[in-house]
Amino acid sequence: MVESIGSQDSEFREAIRNINGFLKKFDSRITPLSEAVAVDMLMANTSYSYANIKTEVFVVKPKGQAGTDLIFSTPVCSLPKENLLPFYRQLLVWNNFQTDVAHFAVSDTQNAVFLVMRRPVLDLEYSEFRYCVDKISAVTLNTLFQLKQKFGV
Repeated sequence: MVESIGSQDSEFREAIRNINGFLKKFDSRITPLSEAVAVDMLMANTSYSYANIKTEVFVVKPKGQAGTDLIFSTPVCSLPKENLLPFYRQLLVWNNFQTDVAHFAVSDTQNAVFLVMRRPVLDLEYSEFRYCVDKISAVTLNTLFQLKQKFGV
């Protein structure tokens, strides 16, 4: 029998169990988290679609870190070919007060903007998990609408 990547880490396994329970309660059709190979961390991931927004969910425990984190990551748009400075400025303004528990991140390798939220799994309850799901979707939808109007992305 092949052991899973995080089989020796009970805290990581418990985090996966808890988040899988939240995902099932949220939508029983979501595929449970599956462990993935990562060089410097324990990691499990899945994805779901809510309000037509696809979101990746990760449970990660970086090497040397005591606790396990939950990460939501939603692609927002590609970077515009023009007006990058005003575009970045807009994202920074929104990061300051409109994204709540999430923040914008730019991926140079994917030439894209993501909305990301990271939180320790410890003491996470379903109500907060659901709040994060709702907030990620609402902010992404609002952002997409405004960025299309202002920057044509």
